[in-house]
Amino acid sequence: MNKEESKAAVLARLIGKPGDQNHAALVSGFLKRADTLTKTHADGLNDEEARQALKDLCDAYRDYRREDLARLQAAIPASKKEHTDAGTIKSKATSILRGVYKALLELLLCERNMNLTIESIRQEITALGGDPKAALKIPATALSTDLPIQVAVAIKRRGVLNAEIARMQKMESIVGMIEAVLNYVELSVSELMTPEKAKPVLNDFTKLFRKMKFPQAHKLLAETAQQETGRLFMRKKKFKRGRWKFILEVTDILIALAEKFKADLRSAGEDIFLKKDELRKALEHSQKQLSITVDFLEKYRIPEIRMRLDALQRQREKIGAEVGTLQTYHALIEEIERGCAAPMMTLKEVNDFEAGPFKQANITIEKKSVEIQKFVEFIREKGKNPDPEAVSESDLAGMKLKTD
Repeated sequence: MNKEESKAAVLARLIGKPGDQNHAALVSGFLKRADTLTKTHADGLNDEEARQALKDLCDAYRDYRREDLARLQAAIPASKKEHTDAGTIKSKATSILRGVYKALLELLLCERNMNLTIESIRQEITALGGDPKAALKIPATALSTDLPIQVAVAIKRRGVLNAEIARMQKMESIVGMIEAVLNYVELSVSELMTPEKAKPVLNDFTKLFRKMKFPQAHKLLAETAQQETGRLFMRKKKFKRGRWKFILEVTDILIALAEKFKADLRSAGEDIFLKKDELRKALEHSQKQLSITVDFLEKYRIPEIRMRLDALQRQREKIGAEVGTLQTYHALIEEIERGCAAPMMTLKEVNDFEAGPFKQANITIEKKSVEIQKFVEFIREKGKNPDPEAVSESDLAGMKLKTD
């Protein structure tokens, strides 16, 4: 910015009318430019650039009006002797104008944020194949208030289920090998011990193996082999020891295979899949749950977004009524400046100004600024998509998705 530019010249440049320093043109140009910058695609500026442009514009307008006000106050004839309280209230009013300009900028940024968020949500609906303007097939009254949470759960659950299904499908051949080797171990041990004696040993072995307690499982078979061969005559002992040795060697291979893939072999809890039928049932269950989850998202994803869009559009209509508009803030600024630029020769004139525009300016700063921040927070909340990362493990596992 050129330091030699006058305040009027700076404002004229920012509103796109360089060289035009007519007061009425500067005022109307400011209002038009400020309104444009609250729109979503102001002159192709990105959001950060548009927000900075709004700040620069409001600062330039404030500086211009302050300079203009000082000029008008200096032009008050000395013959117009003001009331003794006039200087005090005018000084306070000049100071409070800074707060009004700040509140005006907050309002404009809030409006821009609202417009940008609404446009972004509309684009999201379109990207999902919906029509932002079409009536919902599901009445709004039928939509649960916790639908955003359910959508977040569904999105996260969909990701988890897809990963589970891919993992289980990858393990089909590994589980097939484990099942075949286990069958061999069971048959061999049953032959060496008789089925009746082998059953409790094999049951305990399978439980330990399923729980991934591989050292204990191996130890159980090794101790059983020692017990079974310790009482035999030399010839039988040598034969059975050879059989048991081979079983233990096969078991070592089995354990090595399960150890390598144990993370992907997990079923529920601390168990691992040992049979293809177990894996098949688990896979079918996950596929069914995925289908339910995908159906839910297809049915309720767009309505959930529309819930937030409709809420934002309703709130946008309330901004003007509850906190004011660019025009009402500007009218207040002009009313204060007119009062400060005119001589206040009587106590009544001082009191009328204090009870009127000065009081309204205080309300704007103290109350309406707070209300603007409430709108800002509402926009932030409704503008956020359901966050799958915020879903708790209990909700992920236990929340029942809404169905008709």
